[in-house]
Amino acid sequence: MEPAGPGRVLIDSEEDALSDDLADSIPDSDDEHPGGSTTSRKAFTNTRERWRQQNVSGAFSELRKLVPTYPPDKKLSKNEILRMAIR
Repeated sequence: MEPAGPGRVLIDSEEDALSDDLADSIPDSDDEHPGGSTTSRKAFTNTRERWRQQNVSGAFSELRKLVPTYPPDKKLSKNEILRMAIR
């Protein structure tokens, strides 16, 4: 599967596959520490949240390209991007 980079929005099936890949990449540390399951779950949750934030930021970057602004190099906030997109 192609990695999701900034500016790439994933569909649900890709998101599910990515979640499975992330779950497989987190080592099982239950044998090493009594609380290993919680540690693994926290690491997985952090990884998934980081991916989600990158996905949302990428979607805003793509939407930003479609919204006209003056001057063209003005950096818009997410709120401004959404407001201009619905006009």
